[in-house]
Amino acid sequence: MALMFLKMYTQLSAPKLMEPLNWNVHYLIFCHICINPERPLTNYKLIDDITAELSGKMKIQQLQDILAKAWKPYMKDLDTMYTDATCYESEIVIRRTRSCFGSAWRKDMT
Repeated sequence: MALMFLKMYTQLSAPKLMEPLNWNVHYLIFCHICINPERPLTNYKLIDDITAELSGKMKIQQLQDILAKAWKPYMKDLDTMYTDATCYESEIVIRRTRSCFGSAWRKDMT
């Protein structure tokens, strides 16, 4: 279950999660796993298989109700909704050419 949470929290795909899972002591402790440094994980499909099997067995609605009951005493303003405006790193590259900026390129960009 912790592995599923970690995958969603870090926003990493299974191949990208596999490398830090092999050496990041915080991830290992959080997931309650021990990986031998001399024999690290090499097949990311193992992570996918574990998450797929767990997701098929979980009763999400029941879990959500349990968590809501447990956290409700600590929450206030339940009629208010908040959103997170965090920016995530992406691989989008905007190519700018000189023709886009005209004469401003020479003054400001050089």
